[in-house]
Order: sequence, then structure tokens, then C-alpha cells
Amino acid sequence: MRIPFYFLATLCLVPALMFGEDTSTPKFLNTGEDFAIQFAVATPFQKTVRRPMDRNSDSPRNEFRRPGTITYSVDIFKVVGLPGGSWVLLEHPKSIEDAPHWNAKRLAMATLTPQAIIAMESTEDGRKRLEKLREQAAVEIETSRTWVNMQHMLTIKKPPIQQTDFDPKTLTTPGE
Repeated sequence: MRIPFYFLATLCLVPALMFGEDTSTPKFLNTGEDFAIQFAVATPFQKTVRRPMDRNSDSPRNEFRRPGTITYSVDIFKVVGLPGGSWVLLEHPKSIEDAPHWNAKRLAMATLTPQAIIAMESTEDGRKRLEKLREQAAVEIETSRTWVNMQHMLTIKKPPIQQTDFDPKTLTTPGE
């Protein structure tokens, strides 16, 4: 009974010792921080839905909306757990349809640095932009958490500081 256990233990440890595998979490990841993550494989964080032809009730001329597709994609995640190894616990919107609002919220939060706030408060246009960014950052979105293996991530980087306003209501995709 001991021979198979020792054999199994040796089989698991030798490659790590030979190749110097580091199973620790990357040093740049910190809990509580946001990261823009692109995955190398299909994930539940992206969904494309077909939109049927529909009468647009918001249009003053009562026009028909053309059929097309809408792609929802969560691009920014909050890291909430780093147990070690290649696993990370990510926070994201519970509903994929909230992805545009989630991404806008997290981008606004990334932009609201102390230096950016001081610069925006110095001009009238900046104060208007600051107000809009604060509104976007304050949006409440129901969240969920998912364990993800980092080996499936293609890129991991800090979210960009947005230079222009990002309005999730104006998002369009090709074919609309």
C-alpha cells in the first residue's frame, strides 16, 4: 500500500523540482484591485444574443428596429481571493446583461484618482466630467464570484484610465 503512495508523491513532486515550477500567485495581483482580463478560451463572461426585429417604442416616428446581435462582455474584474497557486477568485456582475454598466462603473472608479480629481475640479468641463464619473462609479450592480484558473487568461492588466466619458447606453456592436 505504501509503494503506490510514494510512487504517486514522487511522480507529482519530481516535475516541480526539475523544472522549478512556481505555483505561487503572481506578485502584481492584489485582492481588492481591478484588472482587465482577456481569456484564451470561451467563458461565461461573454455572451452574444440575437435581437429580433421590433418596433422601437422610444422613437418619435415609431420606427422598426433592425434585427442584429448584441455582445455582452465583462472586461474588468475585481480580485477578491488569492489562495495561492493558479486560482483566483474574481467578482463580476451576476447578470451578463449588466456587463456594460459594470465595465463603465469599474472604468470610472479607475479614473477617479486623487490627481485626476484635482485636475478635473480646476475647470467647469472637468467638474461636469467628474460629476458624471462619480455617478457611474456609484451605480449599484448585483455581483457574483467565480474561481478562475489563471492558465486560461490571455492577458491581465490594470484597467485603463478613461480619457473620454463612457456611456453604457450608447454601446453598439457591428450589425446594429
